[in-house]
Amino acid sequence: MNIKFLPLSVAIALAGATAVHAAPQSGSMAFSVSVQALGGPVAADFEATNWTVVPSSLTLSASATSNDPAGLPNDVFVNGGATWAADGNSGVVDLTWGWKTVDLTSIATNGGADWKYEFRADATGTFEMNYDILGVGPQLFGLNGVLLTSNFDSATGVPVTNAFDPTTSGLFVGGVTAGQDYWIKLDNNGNVGSEGGYKADSKGVGHFVWSITPGVPGVPDASSTLLLIGVALAGLIWVRRRLQA
Repeated sequence: MNIKFLPLSVAIALAGATAVHAAPQSGSMAFSVSVQALGGPVAADFEATNWTVVPSSLTLSASATSNDPAGLPNDVFVNGGATWAADGNSGVVDLTWGWKTVDLTSIATNGGADWKYEFRADATGTFEMNYDILGVGPQLFGLNGVLLTSNFDSATGVPVTNAFDPTTSGLFVGGVTAGQDYWIKLDNNGNVGSEGGYKADSKGVGHFVWSITPGVPGVPDASSTLLLIGVALAGLIWVRRRLQA
């Protein structure tokens, strides 16, 4: 009996073939900021940008300044960028939000959906997002962190917000089902209010890397299985040749 083995090179090539798992619908970034110095006027800014159907890179910034009666500035800002792979199955998001104040009455950076992605899953699979969020500065109170919301079938690892320090890291995982529409949003949650004036020079920095892969969570997908089969068959070929030597 002749036994024919699949060449390892073929198995690896098959394993590297990746199907499309998401049909992109829209991606957007929107920043809203407001600030009021003690005894000064309210200043605000809102900026937004988006794409539909065809993914593209986005960059955006919003900022505002409110001067107190002595002319001292209180500044607030949000800026960031986002990229999507051409097939909509992976990407990167970067967000920075914060303020530099001398006698603040109120400040907010959380008025917009900082980043949002909408897509239709054309295969059952898993959305994963690694996140690293860091608070920078001597006064971290009010930066709060980043809110992650979605309509995935299931979700674990949602970032925890903290009013005193936004620093955190982890892995968010959400399940998707073929034929269903999904969305996911990131929103910084920065806000501070003070009746006596608040002085701070602080910012939050967030880095998010995400991808969509096929298969039920916890179960190897087809490409991983093919790779394992290829490695196993290569081992069998080696054993057979040793026995025949």
